[in-house]
Amino acid sequence: MAETILELDQNIRLELIFTKESRINGFNPEVFLNPFNAVHELDYVSHEMGGSWRQGFTPRNIYHSLTNVFPRARNVYSQLKQINFTENSVAFTYLGITLNQGLFLKTVKNRPGVESVLLLSADSTQESSSLTEYIVNYSQSLLLNFYFHFFGTAYMDVFWARVGESFQTNTREYVFREKPADYVFQSHYPFRFRNLQSGQVKLPLHLNMASKNPNVSESIVFIGQPHYFLGGFTTDVESQFYERINIILDSIREVHDGQHLIYKSHPAQTERQLSRINLDGFEIVTSGTSEGLFKENQSISTVYGFSSSSLQTALCYGIRAYYTYKLFDDILINLPSSVKHNWEIRWNSEYHPEMVLNSLEEWQSGKNIYSVKDISEEVRLETITLLKRLGINKLTESNESISEVKALSDQRWETNSSRSSFSYAISVILFIPRVVTYLFLIPARSFLSRLRLRHKH
Repeated sequence: MAETILELDQNIRLELIFTKESRINGFNPEVFLNPFNAVHELDYVSHEMGGSWRQGFTPRNIYHSLTNVFPRARNVYSQLKQINFTENSVAFTYLGITLNQGLFLKTVKNRPGVESVLLLSADSTQESSSLTEYIVNYSQSLLLNFYFHFFGTAYMDVFWARVGESFQTNTREYVFREKPADYVFQSHYPFRFRNLQSGQVKLPLHLNMASKNPNVSESIVFIGQPHYFLGGFTTDVESQFYERINIILDSIREVHDGQHLIYKSHPAQTERQLSRINLDGFEIVTSGTSEGLFKENQSISTVYGFSSSSLQTALCYGIRAYYTYKLFDDILINLPSSVKHNWEIRWNSEYHPEMVLNSLEEWQSGKNIYSVKDISEEVRLETITLLKRLGINKLTESNESISEVKALSDQRWETNSSRSSFSYAISVILFIPRVVTYLFLIPARSFLSRLRLRHKH
């Protein structure tokens, strides 16, 4: 988006505010900073607390929040307040569900003459009425809203894919109950859909369709993932799953014989998980991000993965990408339908349906070979359409013929809010006795117990 703005008007001042997530090491942001006049790095603050946020609105989490997370959040807010936002500015952010992003939106809301624009996750449906196979976790939602009441602009619900009690999943959706920014759009990866509905936009990514250097040896990448869903299966199924991964990697070695093979691990993958994968012949890359790898390594021609959003990003760099999740259908036959449907809905492309592999034999025979379609001009024009909608004057004056894109209707926030308000009130009422017990009764009992011991001595 920054490059598109400068292409149209080089006099517009662009500033970037970013933070480095603590679990991602070795990330080099320098390769993304060229278009910006100024860059501001903030401290990182997270509601996740090493995963304990999943326990929900518990007294222990509240205590940790007040003593650990809240001071960090206030420090980040102080850093944001020191950044000058001039009037007639537009502030963009993506996702909106982290504390850093919530604090950014809150800062913008308090700046006169500055409008906020939120692009909802391209991995998310962001509409509770569509989540028929999901269930809201009120305790986790209360904890998040405990944060966003002070450090955000809107409450939200946390929806989890509906699975059996013994099944583990990381498939979840965050749905705002109120409008979190002045303009809100549902984003999609550029190659997902040919036609978009009202309120939807393609992510304003810069598509790099430059041809590869024929004199440089090609590199092939496999994107690793932690595969949380395996926790719901027997050890036998887990073993079959990793055996299938190794068969796929063997096939990649055969098909791409003589080429440079790279395995990009996921930050959440454990040593035990990696030890079950045969990575002979692969260079293992643990630092940085997949996106950074695609941008820096111009020799990458093909990327494989199970169900990673990085494959959608790879297409934007002109890199052929393949999803392998359907090659496991016979092993994951008892996979909950909510999780399976989530993969099928999110991990595909109307431009390149052949990127989803249905058979190893068909892929090895060359049936799935394709060249990434150049839609760079199409995405560029849609980005200009978005900028025009936001009233960036010079762009509007020079592009009167471009059609208008609509933001998401305010009605959706009213629907989401009314649906969960009653349940929230009940959850808070039921939680009050636990707070009283944890903060008052337990300390009082402990104090009396110590007094009795002293009396005996």
